[in-house]
Amino acid sequence: MDITQNTSPGAGTPAATPPAQRRVIDAPTRLVHWALALSFAGAYVTAEQEAWHGLHISFGYTALGLALWRLLWGLLGPRRSRLAALASRVRGAWQGGLEAGRLLGAGQAAAALSLLGLALLSGLSGLALDQEWLGEALEELHEASGELMLFVVLLHLGLLAGLSLLRQRNAFAPMFSGRQAGSGPDLVRHSLWPLALGISTLIAAFWAWQWNSGALARGEERHGGHERHSVHDGRDGQGEHHRGRSHDDDD
Repeated sequence: MDITQNTSPGAGTPAATPPAQRRVIDAPTRLVHWALALSFAGAYVTAEQEAWHGLHISFGYTALGLALWRLLWGLLGPRRSRLAALASRVRGAWQGGLEAGRLLGAGQAAAALSLLGLALLSGLSGLALDQEWLGEALEELHEASGELMLFVVLLHLGLLAGLSLLRQRNAFAPMFSGRQAGSGPDLVRHSLWPLALGISTLIAAFWAWQWNSGALARGEERHGGHERHSVHDGRDGQGEHHRGRSHDDDD
C-alpha cells in the first residue's frame, strides 16, 4: 500500500479567491462616456484645419447627440447614473469634515457635471454656426467653450489620478469595466448591454450616413474652392497688370 503523501507546494491549499467587486456603472453610461471623449478629441484636433471641416462638424454633431443623451439618461436613468448622484457628491464634500478623499471625489463629480454642460454649450453653438442661424456671433463662444472643456478634461484626469494615489485603488478602472473593488451588493443592478449596443449602432449609422452623403468631404471641397478662387484671382490680377503695362507701352 502506498503511504506516501503529496508534499508538493500548494498541495491541499484552497485556491485563492479573487477580490470582491461590485458593479457601479452601467454599460450605456460607459459607452457614451468614451464615445463623447473621442468625439471631443476629434473635434478639437480638426478645429483649425480647413480641409478637415467636414470631420470637425461630424465629430461635433456626434458629441452633441451624446451629450443630449447623457442629459436625458442623467434625469431618467438608473439612480446611480443620474446627475443628482453627482450633485449629491459635490454637496456632501463639506459634510463630515474636509477629508482629502471626499474633496477629490467632489471635485471629480463637479468636473463631470461641468464637462456635460460645456459639451452641450459647444455643440449647440457649433450647430448654430453650421446652420448660420446667428451669423458669426457665436464663433468666439464656440471656441472658448472648447478651450475651457479641454482644461476641465485635464483637471478631471488629474483628480482621478489623485484619488488613485490617495486610496491606493485605480479610480479609472470602473469606467472601463463597470466594476469597483469592494464588498457589498451591486450599486447598479443590470449592465444594460442591449441598450449600449443600440447606441453604438446609432453612432455607426450616423457616420455611415455622413460618409455616403459626402458631408465628411465638405472641408476638402471648401479648401479646394478657396485654392481655385485664389488662383483665379491671381490670374485675373496678372492679366490686369499685363494689360496695364501694354497700355503704358503704347503711350
